[in-house]
Amino acid sequence: MQKIAEWAEGDLEPKDIKILMDALSQVHKINLTSPSDKPTESGIAAELLSYFDTEQLHEWSELEAQQDAILEAVQAYKLEQEQGIKSIRKKG
Repeated sequence: MQKIAEWAEGDLEPKDIKILMDALSQVHKINLTSPSDKPTESGIAAELLSYFDTEQLHEWSELEAQQDAILEAVQAYKLEQEQGIKSIRKKG
């Protein structure tokens, strides 16, 4: 990719632009079709998501909800400490 970027900085003829666009299109296709080990929005790796059953996904969702509740309480405490504001925190 570095070589392509260096090559593209110069004055390009229309045929060179076409070659560059074709090369970038191929890179894009490869990136779209390659398996990804990056997590999805849920935090689960895309390659593992299809192996979760409904119950496991529900459990995962409940864990995320618990995590959100903990973060919310910590953020409220932080705000209270920084600004001296007493906030109502859910106890559960």
